[in-house]
Amino acid sequence: MKAKSKVASGITYVLLILALLGGIGFVATFTNGFTDSFKSFYVEYNEQSIMSNTQLMLPCGEELRFDTKYVFEDIGQKGDYKVKIVTNANSDTTFDYTVDGVPYAYLSDRDITKAFDIQKQDGYFTLTLPNGITLQSILDKVYEGQQVVIEDNIDERDTCYYAMIVSSYDESVSYRIDFYFNVGVAGIELDKSEVIF
Repeated sequence: MKAKSKVASGITYVLLILALLGGIGFVATFTNGFTDSFKSFYVEYNEQSIMSNTQLMLPCGEELRFDTKYVFEDIGQKGDYKVKIVTNANSDTTFDYTVDGVPYAYLSDRDITKAFDIQKQDGYFTLTLPNGITLQSILDKVYEGQQVVIEDNIDERDTCYYAMIVSSYDESVSYRIDFYFNVGVAGIELDKSEVIF
């Protein structure tokens, strides 16, 4: 009888330790390794949980899905989420451009959501970046009907000129996802006289 009691208490201790470790792991996950306050809202993209500000390379020519999730479902039922895309500029990425001859500087946090194809659904949204998208084509959509001229030579490769802000329904939790996309080569011409078969 005592042996059974010892086994039962041993199992109880093991289960308590596992529950404690699980609780610590849960809190660590939703506090970004204990470096932030507890976050009850997060974003999933491409099977990856986004729980802090991050940077992504987004592919063109396909529908990209971002799921918005609440740790506790009853919180999520109070509201949905918010998403917008803004300009992302710093000392390395700012530049000058004109709109109908009026000069502007490319500064951070100017709302440019209307230049992007975002489809908002319950619990997720999709973003589609068309093939051939460029900084020029985005500014043309932002200032639709006006002539936009970028004054400088811009290298768009691997540069995050854009940021997606995804927030909980009450904006108590927000994530800034700086992003860039593949800038395709305009065209390649082969000199057929050089081809060897």
